[in-house]
Amino acid sequence: MTGITQFVFFIRPCLGSPQAFRAKRRGSARLPDLFVISHARSRLHRERSGLNGEQDSTLMKPGWTELLTCRAGYHVRQQRQGEISARSQSMSLAAALIYWVIVVLWLTVLGTILVFYIRNPRVFGTTRLLLAVVAIDTLRNIVENIYFGLYFGSQYGLFSAAIGGTLGNPILLIVPKLINVAAGCLVLGLLLLRWLPSAIRERGQSEQDADDLKTLAAVDGLTGLYNRRHFELLARAEWIRFQRYFRPLSVLIIDVDHFKTVNDRFGHDEGDKVLKLIAIVCGSAKRESDAVARIGGEEFALLLPETNEAAALIIAERLLAQVRECVYPIGNENIGLTVSIGVASATPSMSGIETLIKRADDALYEAKRSGRDRVAIASASISSSEAFAAA
Repeated sequence: MTGITQFVFFIRPCLGSPQAFRAKRRGSARLPDLFVISHARSRLHRERSGLNGEQDSTLMKPGWTELLTCRAGYHVRQQRQGEISARSQSMSLAAALIYWVIVVLWLTVLGTILVFYIRNPRVFGTTRLLLAVVAIDTLRNIVENIYFGLYFGSQYGLFSAAIGGTLGNPILLIVPKLINVAAGCLVLGLLLLRWLPSAIRERGQSEQDADDLKTLAAVDGLTGLYNRRHFELLARAEWIRFQRYFRPLSVLIIDVDHFKTVNDRFGHDEGDKVLKLIAIVCGSAKRESDAVARIGGEEFALLLPETNEAAALIIAERLLAQVRECVYPIGNENIGLTVSIGVASATPSMSGIETLIKRADDALYEAKRSGRDRVAIASASISSSEAFAAA
């Protein structure tokens, strides 16, 4: 009886449950492979030895080695199945929790957007529409991940199974996808119909504002000519070209005669109109390569690249004649306008563009001292002053 008990103890893990063993005897089940192989080996050995079951009953039993191997393999399989089950449970838990981690991340993003927008509502400008797009996509992700977090959490035992049964309804499973489609259409609508046109308009306005600032920094507000600062920048650039290539360069300094009298008699508004008229005449007299600027109250300057002293004198005389032809009506009077012009040309002995402008300014004052309404050349005025000093 003890032998039978031991045999059952060793063979039972291989056979499975008693019901499976009885089913085998009825022909509706299959013995484990190891037991069948052991029984076949015993039978083969018995046939070769010419023994029957009565002569050596031990050979009719399966081999004890095979039974021990079957028993050990069963325990190994059980251990592996336990490890696989534990690993599967860990992966299932991680798969259920990852949705909630994503929800926390997207909630952080949404909270950050709201906080920055509430604190700085005027800073974003057109970017507000882009923030709205990001907020819509964030809400979509939050809703979708909450849905699947509840569904898979119920499947893995984190929540009630009833939740999984409800959310597993095929109709409800379509809801997150419908939300995706609606959010996508809304985002595309905002981007294509609102944000992109607004961004383009804002970019154009920014470029226009930048151009306006450059214009304000370079142009005189009253006459529309360059101001002194921009004129000096252009003059320095031309001076560098003169030094490098020894190309001729001249400057005219123009002053309106008796301008203070016009302001005192008729007021500053009429004086401003006179300045605008002189600016128009100077602008019409210049060539495309020249630059004209208002450098003081009633003083103007004309930069003449590629122009020597003789050509500059011709331009000055032509400008003087054009101003003489101008008659400005004020009330019942017609005011005749004249200007005095100083001319200077660059020479290698000059130290810089400031020296050239100073020479032209000195020539202007020489023209005023000589009776106004005339042109004076810097070289002649300097020679005269030097001769007077020597005398």
